[in-house]
Amino acid sequence: MSVTPWSTRPRRRSKPLAVEYLRTEWKILDESIRGDLSYLQSISEGDISVTDRTLDDMFWTVSSMVDDGPVRYYLYDRARKKARFMFTNRQDLEKVKLSKMHTVLIKSRDGLNLVSYLTLPPALKNPIFERPNPRRLEKTR
Repeated sequence: MSVTPWSTRPRRRSKPLAVEYLRTEWKILDESIRGDLSYLQSISEGDISVTDRTLDDMFWTVSSMVDDGPVRYYLYDRARKKARFMFTNRQDLEKVKLSKMHTVLIKSRDGLNLVSYLTLPPALKNPIFERPNPRRLEKTR
């Protein structure tokens, strides 16, 4: 798990913290931005990050990272509560069909969870996961 503070400008205390475990979740420290983050999370299925803010805090640049496409960038106007799409980081991937990633938690021998991501071919709709047999693995070593 990783905890990341909000962007550092304007020079005030951090308003939310990004907690990353399976996906990015925002922990809000200042209620004045709850509506902004709710709106931003509704514009995309991806994980939202505020990449920069103006000194008066009225405009934010926002990125949305999805697992099946390029990163999308928006300009967010806080007064109008409107995000305007600007560009993607990989224009060549915009029209390509990419596969989604599935989060898989694997229990390790010491009891901790290993966060893993599985990407399947698009044709495989309902995968069947079989837990490896440890005895069979021991024989192959």
